[in-house]
Amino acid sequence: MLRAMIAEREAEKERLEAQRVATTTGKPIVVLQPNPVLVDRFRGKVAALRKSLDDGSIRTEAAAVMSTPIESVTICPDEPGGPEAEVVAKVSNLLAWSTNDNAAPRGGVMSSSVMMVAGTGSGQHHTLIVAKA
Repeated sequence: MLRAMIAEREAEKERLEAQRVATTTGKPIVVLQPNPVLVDRFRGKVAALRKSLDDGSIRTEAAAVMSTPIESVTICPDEPGGPEAEVVAKVSNLLAWSTNDNAAPRGGVMSSSVMMVAGTGSGQHHTLIVAKA
């Protein structure tokens, strides 16, 4: 009986793995649980940018700041659940942007630094799913 249960679980595991492979684009998926402090800082900066974008006198400068961590944006209007936007950014850019306290650069270097270590697949594009805090 135990062997049958194990065999069923192994078959289910293989089925789920095949389903996962069939639904991905061949790019590895990385799931991160971000530090809550960074999430709060990021949300604060996004809220400040939204407010700045509403102010016509500084809209151009605010848009430039907002585009700093972003590499590209692709709008997919015909998705089943409605339009979707894919925003591509380097993780290191997002981390640097969220941790920088807007202090003036010292010697051409940002006031804070972030180290990111990439393992297998370094240099390749990966899908990054950031878990909600």
